[in-house]
Amino acid sequence: MMRRGDAAPDAAVTLSDGTKGQLKDFWEDAPLVLVFLRHFG
Repeated sequence: MMRRGDAAPDAAVTLSDGTKGQLKDFWEDAPLVLVFLRHFG
């Protein structure tokens, strides 16, 4: 179980503009905030 302050595991992500990458690519230079959106369609 993850706790507050733990490093996030690396994972493949797809951004809202369709760009794909690894989480580590985004947090190398600055802190990262993850937002999870749920689609009801």
